[in-house]
Amino acid sequence: MQTFLQLLGRVLRWTFALAAVLFVIFVAINAFDEDPSPLAKQLATPAPNPLKPEENLNLALMGFAGPAGTVPIEAGQARVAEYEAALAAYQKDPNIGVSGIAPKDKGKLAFQGDVKFCRPLQYSCVARIEANKAEIEQLLVANRELYERYLGLHRLAGYYETATPSVYLPIGYANPEVKQLFLANVALRAKANVPAGLKSALADLRDDVKTWRQVLIGDGSIISKMFAVASLHGDHAVLADIIADKDIDLTPAVSEIEAILGLINPPDWKTGKMFVYEFRSGAGMLDNLNNPFFRKINATKNLSAESMRRLQELADTNPEAYLGARDTYQKWVRENVQEGLHYFYNPIGKILMEIAMPAYDQYPLRAYDGMALQRLVRLCYEIRSKKIDDKSIPSFIRENSQWAAHPVDGKPFTWDAQKREVAMQSLGGYTSKDRRFSFPVWNAAAK
Repeated sequence: MQTFLQLLGRVLRWTFALAAVLFVIFVAINAFDEDPSPLAKQLATPAPNPLKPEENLNLALMGFAGPAGTVPIEAGQARVAEYEAALAAYQKDPNIGVSGIAPKDKGKLAFQGDVKFCRPLQYSCVARIEANKAEIEQLLVANRELYERYLGLHRLAGYYETATPSVYLPIGYANPEVKQLFLANVALRAKANVPAGLKSALADLRDDVKTWRQVLIGDGSIISKMFAVASLHGDHAVLADIIADKDIDLTPAVSEIEAILGLINPPDWKTGKMFVYEFRSGAGMLDNLNNPFFRKINATKNLSAESMRRLQELADTNPEAYLGARDTYQKWVRENVQEGLHYFYNPIGKILMEIAMPAYDQYPLRAYDGMALQRLVRLCYEIRSKKIDDKSIPSFIRENSQWAAHPVDGKPFTWDAQKREVAMQSLGGYTSKDRRFSFPVWNAAAK
Protein backbone atom coordinates (compact mmCIF):
# COMPACT_ATOMS: atom_id res chain seq x y z
CA MET A 1 0.00 0.00 0.00
CA GLN A 2 2.83 2.40 0.84
CA THR A 3 4.50 1.64 -2.49
CA PHE A 4 1.25 2.35 -4.31
CA LEU A 5 0.84 5.71 -2.56
CA GLN A 6 4.42 6.65 -3.36
CA LEU A 7 3.82 5.79 -7.00
CA LEU A 8 0.56 7.74 -7.06
CA GLY A 9 2.34 10.73 -5.53
CA ARG A 10 5.00 10.66 -8.21
CA VAL A 11 2.34 10.45 -10.95
CA LEU A 12 0.41 13.38 -9.50
CA ARG A 13 3.57 15.46 -9.12
CA TRP A 14 4.57 14.80 -12.72
CA THR A 15 1.00 15.47 -13.87
CA PHE A 16 0.86 18.81 -12.07
CA ALA A 17 4.34 19.67 -13.32
CA LEU A 18 3.36 18.87 -16.89
CA ALA A 19 0.15 20.90 -16.52
CA ALA A 20 2.18 23.81 -15.13
CA VAL A 21 4.61 23.62 -18.05
CA LEU A 22 1.75 23.49 -20.57
CA PHE A 23 0.09 26.44 -18.85
CA VAL A 24 3.32 28.45 -19.02
CA ILE A 25 3.68 27.56 -22.71
CA PHE A 26 0.02 28.49 -23.32
CA VAL A 27 0.48 31.87 -21.62
CA ALA A 28 3.75 32.49 -23.44
CA ILE A 29 2.48 31.80 -26.96
CA ASN A 30 -0.72 33.78 -26.36
CA ALA A 31 0.96 36.71 -24.63
CA PHE A 32 2.17 38.33 -27.84
CA ASP A 33 0.29 39.23 -30.97
CA GLU A 34 1.08 38.65 -34.63
CA ASP A 35 1.83 41.33 -37.18
CA PRO A 36 -1.08 42.10 -39.51
CA SER A 37 -0.97 39.82 -42.54
CA PRO A 38 -0.80 41.25 -46.09
CA LEU A 39 -4.29 39.86 -46.69
CA ALA A 40 -5.70 41.56 -43.58
CA LYS A 41 -4.16 44.86 -44.69
CA GLN A 42 -5.59 44.42 -48.17
CA LEU A 43 -9.12 43.65 -46.98
CA ALA A 44 -9.02 46.54 -44.49
CA THR A 45 -8.50 49.00 -47.35
CA PRO A 46 -11.82 50.04 -48.94
CA ALA A 47 -12.20 49.93 -52.70
CA PRO A 48 -12.20 53.36 -54.41
CA ASN A 49 -15.60 55.02 -54.56
CA PRO A 50 -16.44 55.62 -58.24
CA LEU A 51 -19.62 57.60 -57.48
CA LYS A 52 -20.35 61.23 -56.79
CA PRO A 53 -22.68 61.74 -53.80
CA GLU A 54 -25.54 62.75 -56.09
CA GLU A 55 -25.23 59.40 -57.93
CA ASN A 56 -25.12 57.12 -54.90
CA LEU A 57 -28.09 54.91 -54.07
CA ASN A 58 -26.70 54.20 -50.62
CA LEU A 59 -26.87 57.85 -49.57
CA ALA A 60 -30.39 58.17 -51.02
CA LEU A 61 -31.51 55.10 -49.06
CA MET A 62 -29.80 56.37 -45.90
CA GLY A 63 -31.87 59.54 -46.14
CA PHE A 64 -34.97 58.03 -47.72
CA ALA A 65 -37.20 58.58 -44.68
CA GLY A 66 -35.76 62.00 -43.84
CA PRO A 67 -38.11 64.81 -42.79
CA ALA A 68 -40.61 66.20 -45.29
CA GLY A 69 -39.05 68.63 -47.72
CA THR A 70 -35.52 67.28 -47.40
CA VAL A 71 -33.45 65.88 -50.26
CA PRO A 72 -32.79 62.19 -49.52
CA ILE A 73 -29.12 62.26 -50.52
CA GLU A 74 -28.45 65.32 -48.36
CA ALA A 75 -30.31 63.71 -45.46
CA GLY A 76 -28.27 60.55 -46.01
CA GLN A 77 -25.01 62.49 -45.95
CA ALA A 78 -26.01 64.16 -42.69
CA ARG A 79 -26.94 60.81 -41.17
CA VAL A 80 -23.61 59.28 -42.16
CA ALA A 81 -21.69 62.30 -40.81
CA GLU A 82 -23.50 62.03 -37.47
CA TYR A 83 -22.69 58.34 -37.27
CA GLU A 84 -19.00 58.89 -38.17
CA ALA A 85 -18.60 61.53 -35.45
CA ALA A 86 -20.20 59.28 -32.82
CA LEU A 87 -18.14 56.25 -33.92
CA ALA A 88 -14.89 58.27 -33.79
CA ALA A 89 -15.73 59.44 -30.26
CA TYR A 90 -16.38 55.87 -29.17
CA GLN A 91 -13.14 54.63 -30.73
CA LYS A 92 -11.26 57.34 -28.85
CA ASP A 93 -12.95 56.51 -25.54
CA PRO A 94 -14.85 53.17 -25.46
CA ASN A 95 -15.97 53.95 -21.91
CA ILE A 96 -18.65 56.32 -23.26
CA GLY A 97 -20.60 53.28 -24.52
CA VAL A 98 -22.24 52.45 -27.84
CA SER A 99 -25.79 53.67 -27.25
CA GLY A 100 -25.27 56.97 -29.04
CA ILE A 101 -23.46 55.71 -32.15
CA ALA A 102 -26.45 54.92 -34.38
CA PRO A 103 -28.04 58.25 -35.38
CA LYS A 104 -31.58 58.83 -34.15
CA ASP A 105 -34.40 59.29 -36.64
CA LYS A 106 -35.49 62.92 -36.38
CA GLY A 107 -38.76 64.01 -37.96
CA LYS A 108 -38.91 60.85 -40.04
CA LEU A 109 -41.40 60.94 -42.93
CA ALA A 110 -43.70 58.00 -42.25
CA PHE A 111 -45.88 56.12 -44.69
CA GLN A 112 -49.60 56.80 -44.37
CA GLY A 113 -51.95 53.84 -44.69
CA ASP A 114 -51.46 50.13 -45.42
CA VAL A 115 -50.76 48.16 -48.59
CA LYS A 116 -51.64 44.75 -47.17
CA PHE A 117 -53.48 43.89 -50.40
CA CYS A 118 -50.18 43.77 -52.35
CA ARG A 119 -47.45 41.64 -50.81
CA PRO A 120 -45.96 39.83 -53.79
CA LEU A 121 -43.37 37.98 -51.71
CA GLN A 122 -46.26 36.09 -50.12
CA TYR A 123 -49.10 36.14 -52.68
CA SER A 124 -50.20 37.62 -56.00
CA CYS A 125 -51.38 41.21 -56.05
CA VAL A 126 -52.28 41.22 -59.76
CA ALA A 127 -55.39 39.07 -60.00
CA ARG A 128 -57.56 41.16 -57.64
CA ILE A 129 -55.77 44.48 -57.88
CA GLU A 130 -58.62 46.30 -59.67
CA ALA A 131 -60.74 46.00 -56.52
CA ASN A 132 -58.16 48.20 -54.78
CA LYS A 133 -57.96 50.90 -57.44
CA ALA A 134 -59.52 53.65 -55.31
CA GLU A 135 -57.36 52.71 -52.33
CA ILE A 136 -54.19 52.80 -54.46
CA GLU A 137 -55.08 56.25 -55.78
CA GLN A 138 -55.67 57.52 -52.22
CA LEU A 139 -52.36 56.06 -51.04
CA LEU A 140 -50.52 57.67 -53.93
CA VAL A 141 -51.91 61.07 -52.93
CA ALA A 142 -51.26 60.57 -49.21
CA ASN A 143 -47.68 59.42 -49.81
CA ARG A 144 -46.76 61.55 -52.80
CA GLU A 145 -43.38 62.69 -51.45
CA LEU A 146 -42.23 59.22 -50.43
CA TYR A 147 -43.42 57.81 -53.75
CA GLU A 148 -41.48 60.46 -55.69
CA ARG A 149 -38.41 59.65 -53.59
CA TYR A 150 -38.78 56.01 -54.58
CA LEU A 151 -39.01 56.86 -58.28
CA GLY A 152 -35.96 59.07 -57.79
CA LEU A 153 -33.92 55.99 -56.87
CA HIS A 154 -34.32 54.83 -60.47
CA ARG A 155 -32.26 57.77 -61.71
CA LEU A 156 -29.15 57.00 -59.64
CA ALA A 157 -26.06 55.40 -61.12
CA GLY A 158 -24.76 52.93 -58.54
CA TYR A 159 -24.38 51.76 -54.97
CA TYR A 160 -21.41 52.27 -52.64
CA GLU A 161 -21.54 52.27 -48.84
CA THR A 162 -19.51 55.29 -47.78
CA ALA A 163 -19.76 54.92 -43.99
CA THR A 164 -17.16 53.14 -41.89
CA PRO A 165 -18.35 49.53 -41.46
CA SER A 166 -19.38 48.53 -37.96
CA VAL A 167 -22.12 46.61 -36.19
CA TYR A 168 -23.60 49.99 -35.18
CA LEU A 169 -24.00 51.30 -38.73
CA PRO A 170 -27.57 52.47 -39.42
CA ILE A 171 -29.36 50.66 -42.23
CA GLY A 172 -30.38 52.57 -45.33
CA TYR A 173 -33.53 51.28 -46.98
CA ALA A 174 -36.77 52.38 -48.61
CA ASN A 175 -39.97 51.93 -46.58
CA PRO A 176 -41.32 48.48 -47.57
CA GLU A 177 -44.80 50.00 -47.86
CA VAL A 178 -43.56 52.37 -50.58
CA LYS A 179 -42.14 49.45 -52.52
CA GLN A 180 -45.46 47.60 -52.14
CA LEU A 181 -47.37 50.66 -53.36
CA PHE A 182 -45.04 50.96 -56.35
CA LEU A 183 -45.67 47.32 -57.31
CA ALA A 184 -49.42 47.69 -56.71
CA ASN A 185 -49.43 50.64 -59.10
CA VAL A 186 -47.50 48.63 -61.69
CA ALA A 187 -50.00 45.77 -61.34
CA LEU A 188 -53.00 48.11 -61.60
CA ARG A 189 -51.74 49.74 -64.79
CA ALA A 190 -50.89 46.37 -66.32
CA LYS A 191 -54.29 44.95 -65.42
CA ALA A 192 -56.06 47.83 -67.20
CA ASN A 193 -54.83 46.13 -70.40
CA VAL A 194 -54.23 49.37 -72.29
CA PRO A 195 -51.14 48.93 -74.49
CA ALA A 196 -49.53 52.26 -73.61
CA GLY A 197 -50.27 51.78 -69.91
CA LEU A 198 -48.92 48.23 -69.91
CA LYS A 199 -45.70 49.31 -71.62
CA SER A 200 -45.29 52.21 -69.20
CA ALA A 201 -45.88 49.98 -66.17
CA LEU A 202 -43.36 47.42 -67.37
CA ALA A 203 -40.85 50.16 -68.16
CA ASP A 204 -41.14 51.32 -64.53
CA LEU A 205 -40.70 47.73 -63.37
CA ARG A 206 -37.62 47.42 -65.57
CA ASP A 207 -36.17 50.56 -63.96
CA ASP A 208 -36.81 49.07 -60.52
CA VAL A 209 -35.03 45.84 -61.42
CA LYS A 210 -32.14 47.92 -62.76
CA THR A 211 -31.99 49.89 -59.50
CA TRP A 212 -31.88 46.86 -57.21
CA ARG A 213 -29.37 45.19 -59.51
CA GLN A 214 -27.11 48.19 -58.79
CA VAL A 215 -27.43 47.45 -55.07
CA LEU A 216 -26.81 43.74 -55.68
CA ILE A 217 -23.53 44.32 -57.56
CA GLY A 218 -22.42 47.38 -55.56
CA ASP A 219 -19.97 47.66 -52.67
CA GLY A 220 -21.86 46.98 -49.47
CA SER A 221 -22.74 44.73 -46.59
CA ILE A 222 -24.62 41.44 -46.42
CA ILE A 223 -27.73 43.39 -45.37
CA SER A 224 -27.66 45.48 -48.56
CA LYS A 225 -27.31 42.36 -50.72
CA MET A 226 -30.20 40.62 -48.99
CA PHE A 227 -32.39 43.72 -49.37
CA ALA A 228 -31.57 43.71 -53.07
CA VAL A 229 -32.40 40.00 -53.41
CA ALA A 230 -35.75 40.53 -51.64
CA SER A 231 -36.61 43.57 -53.78
CA LEU A 232 -35.77 41.71 -56.99
CA HIS A 233 -37.87 38.79 -55.75
CA GLY A 234 -40.87 41.12 -55.45
CA ASP A 235 -40.28 42.60 -58.90
CA HIS A 236 -39.99 39.21 -60.56
CA ALA A 237 -43.03 37.89 -58.69
CA VAL A 238 -45.22 40.72 -60.03
CA LEU A 239 -43.89 40.10 -63.54
CA ALA A 240 -44.74 36.39 -63.22
CA ASP A 241 -48.28 37.23 -62.12
CA ILE A 242 -48.70 39.62 -65.06
CA ILE A 243 -47.46 36.92 -67.46
CA ALA A 244 -49.93 34.41 -66.00
CA ASP A 245 -52.95 36.70 -66.31
CA LYS A 246 -55.07 35.59 -69.28
CA ASP A 247 -56.85 38.96 -69.41
CA ILE A 248 -53.63 40.89 -70.14
CA ASP A 249 -52.53 40.97 -73.77
CA LEU A 250 -48.73 40.90 -73.64
CA THR A 251 -48.23 41.41 -77.39
CA PRO A 252 -47.50 45.18 -77.18
CA ALA A 253 -45.00 44.68 -74.34
CA VAL A 254 -42.83 41.75 -75.47
CA SER A 255 -39.70 43.92 -75.71
CA GLU A 256 -40.24 45.27 -72.16
CA ILE A 257 -40.64 41.76 -70.72
CA GLU A 258 -37.54 40.53 -72.53
CA ALA A 259 -35.62 43.56 -71.22
CA ILE A 260 -36.64 42.83 -67.61
CA LEU A 261 -35.74 39.14 -67.86
CA GLY A 262 -32.38 39.97 -69.46
CA LEU A 263 -31.29 42.75 -67.10
CA ILE A 264 -29.52 40.57 -64.53
CA ASN A 265 -26.76 38.35 -65.86
CA PRO A 266 -25.54 35.19 -64.04
CA PRO A 267 -22.33 36.88 -62.70
CA ASP A 268 -24.47 39.58 -61.07
CA TRP A 269 -25.74 37.03 -58.53
CA LYS A 270 -22.21 36.44 -57.19
CA THR A 271 -21.96 38.24 -53.86
CA GLY A 272 -18.34 37.80 -52.78
CA LYS A 273 -17.70 41.52 -52.25
CA MET A 274 -19.98 41.57 -49.22
CA PHE A 275 -17.45 39.54 -47.22
CA VAL A 276 -14.78 42.21 -47.67
CA TYR A 277 -17.20 44.61 -46.02
CA GLU A 278 -17.92 42.10 -43.25
CA PHE A 279 -14.20 41.76 -42.53
CA ARG A 280 -13.86 45.51 -42.10
CA SER A 281 -16.86 45.56 -39.76
CA GLY A 282 -15.50 42.72 -37.63
CA ALA A 283 -11.99 44.18 -37.58
CA GLY A 284 -13.36 47.46 -36.27
CA MET A 285 -15.18 45.62 -33.50
CA LEU A 286 -11.96 43.82 -32.51
CA ASP A 287 -10.06 47.11 -32.38
CA ASN A 288 -12.58 48.41 -29.84
CA LEU A 289 -12.44 45.40 -27.53
CA ASN A 290 -11.43 46.68 -24.10
CA ASN A 291 -10.14 43.45 -22.59
CA PRO A 292 -6.62 43.29 -21.09
CA PHE A 293 -6.64 39.46 -21.23
CA PHE A 294 -7.20 39.33 -25.00
CA ARG A 295 -3.81 39.92 -26.61
CA LYS A 296 -4.46 38.38 -30.04
CA ILE A 297 -6.27 41.14 -31.94
CA ASN A 298 -4.08 40.90 -35.04
CA ALA A 299 -4.00 37.09 -34.92
CA THR A 300 -7.80 37.05 -34.89
CA LYS A 301 -7.95 39.59 -37.72
CA ASN A 302 -5.51 37.52 -39.76
CA LEU A 303 -7.59 34.37 -39.28
CA SER A 304 -10.77 36.32 -40.04
CA ALA A 305 -9.17 37.72 -43.21
CA GLU A 306 -8.38 34.19 -44.38
CA SER A 307 -11.93 33.10 -43.57
CA MET A 308 -13.44 36.03 -45.46
CA ARG A 309 -11.15 35.40 -48.44
CA ARG A 310 -12.41 31.83 -48.56
CA LEU A 311 -16.02 32.98 -48.20
CA GLN A 312 -15.48 35.51 -50.98
CA GLU A 313 -14.19 32.74 -53.24
CA LEU A 314 -17.12 30.55 -52.22
CA ALA A 315 -19.71 33.25 -52.97
CA ASP A 316 -18.10 33.93 -56.37
CA THR A 317 -17.99 30.24 -57.30
CA ASN A 318 -20.14 29.33 -60.28
CA PRO A 319 -23.47 28.10 -58.88
CA GLU A 320 -23.14 24.56 -60.18
CA ALA A 321 -19.88 24.17 -58.19
CA TYR A 322 -21.15 25.89 -55.03
CA LEU A 323 -22.09 22.86 -52.92
CA GLY A 324 -18.72 21.18 -53.44
CA ALA A 325 -16.88 24.43 -52.70
CA ARG A 326 -18.98 24.87 -49.55
CA ASP A 327 -17.91 21.43 -48.31
CA THR A 328 -14.28 22.48 -48.76
CA TYR A 329 -14.87 25.73 -46.89
CA GLN A 330 -16.67 24.00 -44.02
CA LYS A 331 -13.80 21.51 -43.71
CA TRP A 332 -11.38 24.45 -43.35
CA VAL A 333 -13.62 25.96 -40.64
CA ARG A 334 -13.67 22.69 -38.71
CA GLU A 335 -9.90 22.43 -38.87
CA ASN A 336 -9.05 26.06 -38.12
CA VAL A 337 -11.89 27.75 -36.22
CA GLN A 338 -14.14 25.24 -34.51
CA GLU A 339 -13.14 23.62 -31.21
CA GLY A 340 -10.07 21.38 -31.44
CA LEU A 341 -6.43 21.00 -30.42
CA HIS A 342 -5.60 24.20 -32.32
CA TYR A 343 -7.54 26.07 -29.59
CA PHE A 344 -4.27 26.01 -27.67
CA TYR A 345 -3.41 29.06 -29.77
CA ASN A 346 -5.73 32.13 -29.66
CA PRO A 347 -8.81 30.38 -28.16
CA ILE A 348 -10.68 33.62 -27.43
CA GLY A 349 -10.34 34.88 -30.98
CA LYS A 350 -11.50 31.57 -32.43
CA ILE A 351 -14.48 31.44 -30.09
CA LEU A 352 -15.48 34.96 -31.20
CA MET A 353 -15.19 33.93 -34.84
CA GLU A 354 -17.12 30.70 -34.35
CA ILE A 355 -20.02 32.61 -32.78
CA ALA A 356 -20.26 34.94 -35.78
CA MET A 357 -19.74 32.49 -38.63
CA PRO A 358 -22.49 29.83 -38.81
CA ALA A 359 -24.84 31.62 -41.25
CA TYR A 360 -22.22 33.11 -43.57
CA ASP A 361 -22.22 30.32 -46.16
CA GLN A 362 -26.03 30.49 -46.39
CA TYR A 363 -26.21 34.04 -47.74
CA PRO A 364 -24.75 33.32 -51.20
CA LEU A 365 -27.36 30.58 -51.58
CA ARG A 366 -30.09 33.17 -51.02
CA ALA A 367 -28.69 35.16 -53.92
CA TYR A 368 -28.60 32.04 -56.07
CA ASP A 369 -32.22 31.43 -55.09
CA GLY A 370 -32.85 34.84 -56.67
CA MET A 371 -31.13 33.62 -59.83
CA ALA A 372 -33.31 30.49 -59.81
CA LEU A 373 -36.43 32.64 -59.36
CA GLN A 374 -35.44 34.71 -62.38
CA ARG A 375 -35.25 31.44 -64.32
CA LEU A 376 -38.66 30.40 -63.00
CA VAL A 377 -40.23 33.60 -64.34
CA ARG A 378 -38.49 33.06 -67.67
CA LEU A 379 -40.02 29.56 -67.73
CA CYS A 380 -43.48 31.07 -67.14
CA TYR A 381 -42.91 33.49 -70.00
CA GLU A 382 -41.65 30.79 -72.40
CA ILE A 383 -44.65 28.58 -71.59
CA ARG A 384 -46.97 31.44 -72.50
CA SER A 385 -45.08 32.78 -75.52
CA LYS A 386 -44.75 29.28 -77.01
CA LYS A 387 -48.34 28.37 -76.05
CA ILE A 388 -47.33 25.17 -74.24
CA ASP A 389 -50.41 23.24 -73.15
CA ASP A 390 -50.69 21.67 -69.69
CA LYS A 391 -49.90 18.09 -70.69
CA SER A 392 -46.71 19.21 -72.46
CA ILE A 393 -45.34 21.31 -69.55
CA PRO A 394 -43.48 18.43 -67.79
CA SER A 395 -41.59 17.51 -70.96
CA PHE A 396 -40.95 21.21 -71.70
CA ILE A 397 -39.36 21.52 -68.23
CA ARG A 398 -37.17 18.46 -68.80
CA GLU A 399 -36.00 19.72 -72.18
CA ASN A 400 -35.15 23.27 -71.03
CA SER A 401 -32.97 23.06 -67.94
CA GLN A 402 -31.52 26.50 -68.76
CA TRP A 403 -34.91 27.92 -67.68
CA ALA A 404 -36.26 25.11 -65.54
CA ALA A 405 -33.70 24.00 -62.95
CA HIS A 406 -32.01 25.52 -59.92
CA PRO A 407 -28.53 26.71 -60.96
CA VAL A 408 -26.89 25.29 -57.80
CA ASP A 409 -28.10 21.71 -57.46
CA GLY A 410 -29.60 21.32 -60.93
CA LYS A 411 -32.90 20.14 -59.46
CA PRO A 412 -35.68 20.62 -62.06
CA PHE A 413 -38.60 22.88 -61.30
CA THR A 414 -41.89 21.11 -60.73
CA TRP A 415 -45.32 21.35 -62.30
CA ASP A 416 -48.46 21.01 -60.18
CA ALA A 417 -51.26 20.30 -62.63
CA GLN A 418 -53.98 20.67 -60.01
CA LYS A 419 -52.84 24.11 -58.84
CA ARG A 420 -51.54 24.98 -62.31
CA GLU A 421 -48.27 26.26 -60.84
CA VAL A 422 -44.59 25.83 -61.54
CA ALA A 423 -42.35 25.80 -58.48
CA MET A 424 -38.71 25.72 -57.41
CA GLN A 425 -37.12 24.53 -54.18
CA SER A 426 -35.28 27.19 -52.18
CA LEU A 427 -31.78 26.33 -50.93
CA GLY A 428 -31.34 29.51 -48.89
CA GLY A 429 -33.23 28.46 -45.78
CA TYR A 430 -36.52 30.22 -46.53
CA THR A 431 -39.87 28.74 -45.58
CA SER A 432 -43.09 29.02 -47.57
CA LYS A 433 -44.22 31.67 -45.06
CA ASP A 434 -41.18 33.85 -45.81
CA ARG A 435 -41.32 33.82 -49.59
CA ARG A 436 -43.24 32.17 -52.36
CA PHE A 437 -41.29 30.16 -54.90
CA SER A 438 -44.17 29.07 -57.09
CA PHE A 439 -46.14 30.94 -59.74
CA PRO A 440 -49.34 30.33 -61.67
CA VAL A 441 -49.03 29.52 -65.36
CA TRP A 442 -50.97 31.02 -68.23
CA ASN A 443 -53.66 28.64 -69.46
CA ALA A 444 -53.28 27.79 -73.13
CA ALA A 445 -56.81 26.38 -73.17
CA ALA A 446 -58.47 29.48 -71.67
CA LYS A 447 -60.57 31.63 -73.96
